[in-house]
Amino acid sequence: MCPNEGWPVGYVAHHIGQGFTRPAGWIEQALAGDDPFDFTWEATHELNARRRQRLGLPSMDEALTFLRLSASHFAELVGSLSDVQLEITGVRQGSVMRTIEWIARIVIRHVDEHHEGIRRGLASAP
Repeated sequence: MCPNEGWPVGYVAHHIGQGFTRPAGWIEQALAGDDPFDFTWEATHELNARRRQRLGLPSMDEALTFLRLSASHFAELVGSLSDVQLEITGVRQGSVMRTIEWIARIVIRHVDEHHEGIRRGLASAP
């Protein structure tokens, strides 16, 4: 178990993978010229709860494969963008508009935040 999250390590790894996939969709939406994604914490927490209930505990191979694929796709997507594209608005949080560059930075912060929980969870495993 990851003490910071209260979730099993495999589920946290899968959650991080989703933390790459969902924002990649916001970026792709913005690059297509659509309106910025309307982000709320309430919807995000609800989505996490529904996903955990539906997903259950993925196997280690499933979690790691999903994490590798989603991280690779996100890195390729963001790495392919020009400075001008990074400045496109990709997310709206209430009245605050956020750029694609901001999305990339928050995704990395998300990984960093959960890394500690995974590290502590693995260290306490029998």
